[in-house]
Parts: sequence; C-alpha cells; structure tokens
Amino acid sequence: METFIDKKEYSGDIFTALENTQNFVLNHINLQAEIKGLYRDEKYEIPVVALREALVNAIIHRDYVNQGRDIKVGIYDDIVNIVSPGSLPYNITMDDIFNGRSEVRNRVLANVFKELGLIEQWGSGINRIINTCKSYGLQSPIIQEKNDYFDIEFIRPQVSASSKESF
Repeated sequence: METFIDKKEYSGDIFTALENTQNFVLNHINLQAEIKGLYRDEKYEIPVVALREALVNAIIHRDYVNQGRDIKVGIYDDIVNIVSPGSLPYNITMDDIFNGRSEVRNRVLANVFKELGLIEQWGSGINRIINTCKSYGLQSPIIQEKNDYFDIEFIRPQVSASSKESF
C-alpha cells in the first residue's frame, strides 16, 4: 500500500461513482477471452455480478454519519478488497447476514436502488456474492466486520507466469 500504480477518487452522484468504480476494477483485473464459433467469450477473473453486488452493498449499507470516511476499493496481486465504513447494525450478526438476514441502514437510498432494479431488498446479496464466486471455481470471498467497517476480500486466482494459463 506504500506505492500506488494507479489511483482514482470519484465524487458526484453515487450512480456515476458506482459505475466508475466498477469500471476501474474491471480495467485492473484479468480478462480471459476464448473464441467460440463466430464470437469471443470474455470472462473476468472475478465475476462481475459479485463485484457489482459488493459495491452496491458498500453504498447502501455505508455509515454516512462520518463524512471523512469513504468506501475504499483496493486491487492487489492476490485480492480485490472493498471496505465500507460502518459496522453491522446492533441487532444483526455476521451469522445473520450469511443466513440471508438484512437490516437497511439507509432506507431512502435502499428504496431508490430497489426502484431502479439495483437491489432486491431480500438479504440475498452476500449469498449471491459467495455462490457466484464458487460457481466460477473461486475461493469464497472473505467477508468480515472489522471494528467499525465492513470488509470483503475477493481472492484473485493465481495465474502461472510461465504458462499464462487461463483462470
């Protein structure tokens, strides 16, 4: 974390920031392309559905009280890390979220995202992230509450430098 190869900060409306952040991540992770018949089949090393869900959850569940703390997205050789300020609400545990229970911190924001078709409000996001990664053959992401923030680490597949095998 001492040397940055690339760094971006996004401001403005949350939808543009969400799109820009997702594009930033996709531009910095590996993309596999395979020709199948007439068409090229492209697949990112981490499923776009899981990344999108984690980014949307970071926005929806963020604690906006402390304006000095932002959502952080880090892309490292071994992980993609998404950190959102705010611990879990007092009446919900990590076991609860893994069992599909959700508690909305920002109800108005969640309603807007629901109306736009960006969330379902059924508490299915964490399991969607895990199951999508597993269906890709990836390790389950490491999902934790750490002090007063929420942390998701996507484990990047290791590609052999000599063989350049696909992930």
